Amino acid sequence: MDGTAGDFARLAAVSRIAATFESHIAGLLFNVLPAAISDAGSSGPAKLPHDAGKAGDAVEATALQRLERLQQPTFFRRFDVEGERDVADTASLVPPMPSWRFA
Repeated sequence: MDGTAGDFARLAAVSRIAATFESHIAGLLFNVLPAAISDAGSSGPAKLPHDAGKAGDAVEATALQRLERLQQPTFFRRFDVEGERDVADTASLVPPMPSWRFA
């Protein structure tokens, strides 16, 4: 999930699959926190990891609202990672679902 309109197509597909197999839906959000990036026209950082964290909060809220509309049980987990390379490593360490937040 990424909070874009593409979530609707993805959720429609997984909703049908979950209904067919009488299963649940797991939503994962990988929020990439960039290192401080300096703006070309200023001496200070233009975007801090904190700003990316706030943006991730908004995407998380949108994703949770979309999951709550589904008929199947859903779980949601957000991961703040330091870079694109960390996504695969983090995904491989996802814990069993009972510790996830129910949406």
